[in-house]
Amino acid sequence: MDLVLSHRTQILYIADISFVIMYLEVVPGCLVLESGTRSGSLTTSLARAVAPTGHVHTFDFHEQRAASARDDFERTGLSSLISVRVRDIQGEGFPNEFAGLADAVFLDLPQPWLAIPSAEKMLKQYGTLCSFSPCVEQVQRSCETL
Repeated sequence: MDLVLSHRTQILYIADISFVIMYLEVVPGCLVLESGTRSGSLTTSLARAVAPTGHVHTFDFHEQRAASARDDFERTGLSSLISVRVRDIQGEGFPNEFAGLADAVFLDLPQPWLAIPSAEKMLKQYGTLCSFSPCVEQVQRSCETL
């Protein structure tokens, strides 16, 4: 498993998104798991990168935010490439149906170290995990978990 850890502000900018997609080696046909859908800007870019045969499964614990993102993806014609689910990845982990299938996992969570064990189980042998965190303490704790 490869890993990139970074800290950031509130939103992912295009330079960050480009780096994430490049580092995760997201290409057409990839299966990507994302936790922390938020506005869906990264999700949209991931979907375009996996098109036409890949898929992005994005998870958010907040029902309204997930519904809003789902509506946005339908409006932009990306709903065939993106599945949005409500799930607390920090508390429940990723669904077991993805075990060993993900090419890449992206974490945008307040406590990403809680999701790392589950993310590791989801990744293919040479899959990549990326976690973005706003403070160095989160990065340190994630590294300790790894």
